[in-house]
Amino acid sequence: MDDVLVDIRNDDRTDQACGDILGFDFSEMTSAQLETVLIEAEAGVARLRLLQTAALRTAAQRQIPTADGCKSLSEWAASRLDVSSDTAKMLSRLARTDLIAEDGDSTDRIVATSRLATSGATESELDESRGKDISGVGRMRRHREHVTATDERETHEGRYVSIQPSLDEGTWRMHGLLTGTDGKIVSDTLTERADEFGAHPDGHRDNRGQRTADALTAICTDHQTNNSGGDSGGPLLAVHLDAREAAPTNGQAGVWVEAGPRVGVNAIEEILCTGTIEVLAHQEDGTPLKYGTKTKVVSPELRRAVLQRDGHTCTADGCDSTYRLQPHHIIPGSRGGPTDPENLTTQCWFHHHLVIHGRGMRIDPDSPPHRRRYLPPDTRSRPPP
Repeated sequence: MDDVLVDIRNDDRTDQACGDILGFDFSEMTSAQLETVLIEAEAGVARLRLLQTAALRTAAQRQIPTADGCKSLSEWAASRLDVSSDTAKMLSRLARTDLIAEDGDSTDRIVATSRLATSGATESELDESRGKDISGVGRMRRHREHVTATDERETHEGRYVSIQPSLDEGTWRMHGLLTGTDGKIVSDTLTERADEFGAHPDGHRDNRGQRTADALTAICTDHQTNNSGGDSGGPLLAVHLDAREAAPTNGQAGVWVEAGPRVGVNAIEEILCTGTIEVLAHQEDGTPLKYGTKTKVVSPELRRAVLQRDGHTCTADGCDSTYRLQPHHIIPGSRGGPTDPENLTTQCWFHHHLVIHGRGMRIDPDSPPHRRRYLPPDTRSRPPP
């Protein structure tokens, strides 16, 4: 076995390009030489993977994984090779298929070509795949695969979306599986909505993943209110009062804010712009004393008046969006800004939710009423609202 490994490591093509990797001075290499090193190194990796595949095939024939108490070949490979489950599954899949490989092929090329051959591709189709990239080979295989009614039913029954919060609900992680048709609908819809989000006032544009997350949030917000251009109910800000501590201090102690998930100052200020305030008082033993009425921070009447004054259009300089318009406090309420028409300006969902309350940018109070511009985030420490 050692002799076999030495032969592979000392392959003439690999040695000619790489030699001793620890002795390389990449700064002295030309672009062509760097490319050669990368290509030949990948070819060397592929040859070693083929060696692992052959060894795994023999191990499976001898039922070594079962004898070692493993339930599958991939589990045994992941354990013995100390690789991820995805890599172990890939090697196990190769061990169960007839490999189609040419000298210099990458591991991914071998996997894709072998799976194409297993799907029943002809020799001419295999030759054609040589002129395609890895994704193209995968598309050729998918076009050949038969999808039975059983396959469709199993895929449908296996669909799921999981949304898991962190312990303090400060972040949420999503993953799932959709059928081909449903996945295409969801992907196209999120992509279309994400493409509507332009650059921020400072020229920065969120990456594709960030804009897709914003698109999902926007679509879900629309569904909650059932009105893409109307008044969103906004989140509820529950203010709790401990009567025993609040009364003697005139409310300076014994008061705390609850908004469900953990939030910061920016999120609370957004709630103060768009949401509802509810005050709940507690007795000494912690039981509720009184449930206060829910009060809109910006009343529906005031909201309509501000939007009417601003022409039912976002007042951000250069923006003419009418999507999910909301009044925003120019001077935040946490800094003493009043909730009156002079301190409110109309902002679309992008500028209000993403630019102001997401990135923490501030409206320049000296900018014209219908050409509002933004100031960088205030990084100074701020008292809680």
